[in-house]
Amino acid sequence: MRREEIEVIALEGGEPARELVVGLLEQVAQVPALRERIEELERRVGRDSGNSSQPPPSDAPKSRAERRRAARDAYKRTFCCFRGSCG
Repeated sequence: MRREEIEVIALEGGEPARELVVGLLEQVAQVPALRERIEELERRVGRDSGNSSQPPPSDAPKSRAERRRAARDAYKRTFCCFRGSCG
């Protein structure tokens, strides 16, 4: 349906229907701009010092589980081969 057709239908339904339709059309017109904004924000959230020119101190702090996992992996890389258990 075209905007004009919708407005004709809304006018037949009276002033409250017309106001609802006009409000709806205004919101629909905002959708493309809002989608672009969401895409830009998602790109920003995914950036860190590894995939942008930002310095490492600007990265978000890691959770306790992430820090423990990193420490465990570092330990395994450092000591398991000396014990002969790294395969």
